[in-house]
Amino acid sequence: MLGRCLFGLILATVIGSVGPAAVHAAAGLPELGRNSGARGTALADAMAGVRDADAGSANPAALGACGDLTATVSHTASVQGTDFSYATLVGRWRHTDWGLSAQFFRAADLERRTGPTAEPLGVFGVYDAVLSVSLARAWSTRLRLGVTAHAIRQSIATAAASGAAADLGALVGLTPRLQAGLAVRHLGAMTRLRQTATELPTNVRAGLMYAGIDRVLLSSELQRGRDRGTTFHVGAEWLPTAALALRLGYQTTPARGLSTGVGVRWDAWSIDYAYVPFGENLGVAHQISVQFHR
Repeated sequence: MLGRCLFGLILATVIGSVGPAAVHAAAGLPELGRNSGARGTALADAMAGVRDADAGSANPAALGACGDLTATVSHTASVQGTDFSYATLVGRWRHTDWGLSAQFFRAADLERRTGPTAEPLGVFGVYDAVLSVSLARAWSTRLRLGVTAHAIRQSIATAAASGAAADLGALVGLTPRLQAGLAVRHLGAMTRLRQTATELPTNVRAGLMYAGIDRVLLSSELQRGRDRGTTFHVGAEWLPTAALALRLGYQTTPARGLSTGVGVRWDAWSIDYAYVPFGENLGVAHQISVQFHR
């Protein structure tokens, strides 16, 4: 009963923030909506119902330390010369999982024009930085709740703005092998960037994770974003051995479709890789994450 009430509370918050009137509004800072780890990227970002030792998880309630302390670094070389770097530290204090993370997005050497010209007037860059703190805790054998607070800094050419946002999430065990996750992300606001404040990419994510097949994890998710409507995401992870994971995902996000990846685990180390081809001749993205836990 408590889990249903909390799901209803989060859903009501979501409807107010990304309801029909808001879905068509333009949102900025799209890198905030990406999955921080290569595992989730390979699974098409279908991570709202999956426990993960990653402070940038799709669902703050899904945060869970692997051992006493887990450190992760990740880098993505994406389309059009953009890149995204991420570092996180996750631990456990008594019955609470905590996470600290920092992420940095860069798009350099963008051409500056004031109108149709044969040559650009110059180049400029876009730089975004986010510092985050996450907490997650089990309130019963079936229910986990989590929250993440973000401090954001945005810079475009010579203009800069700052802001704050929060993520709320719940994770409910429906059966021993099936769990559901629900999260609303990036509730907050930015200061003005020169004349206009950037709209945050507020979205809601509802997902399921099934682990009832030996060595296989299946995940699915619906996302509703401020600027792109509703998208469907599905992923599968197969562990042919304890040291190797093969992953495949699919999503209906514009210019995205299939994604693949692989993970290798050795002792206290994990290395994950994701390959994401984009449509509309945008190219491909490569992401690699390295994780250590003790």
